[in-house]
Amino acid sequence: MTSKHRKIPPLSASDIARFHSKYEKQNTGCWLWTGCLSPSGYGIIEIGHDNFRAPRIAYFIWYGIDPGELCVLHRCDTPSCVNPKCLFLGTDQDNRDDARAKGRWNPHLHVHVGTVPKGEDQHASKLTEQQVRKALMYFRDNPTANGPHDTLLMSCT
Repeated sequence: MTSKHRKIPPLSASDIARFHSKYEKQNTGCWLWTGCLSPSGYGIIEIGHDNFRAPRIAYFIWYGIDPGELCVLHRCDTPSCVNPKCLFLGTDQDNRDDARAKGRWNPHLHVHVGTVPKGEDQHASKLTEQQVRKALMYFRDNPTANGPHDTLLMSCT
């Protein structure tokens, strides 16, 4: 059985200093990560040659405990927060229960919802929902079409 989470390696003074340079304290009490973010909004930091979620590293720095197989959950419900007062440990089931209680769990997809903008709400979207539906219907009805470079997409704009 493989581990869901990698063991956190010993952190150098440089790693810790770099971590502390990557968040901003907010009036809300959250410390928001200003470095790289995952698609689901969690801070990401490179330690050695591996990437770790910033809340896991925050927990390790402040409490001296590698969360191991446990999840690091947020009291504040803000994935990019690394304030140790907002963080607590829980099992996968605790994480699911917490997400359900906060309205972020889709039992059919087994993913959090509402965290990352989708479709037209996503800043890099190129097509509207109507254009995508039109293209999908076209390719469903024309299985030998040449793909996205077919003339249909030219008419979507």
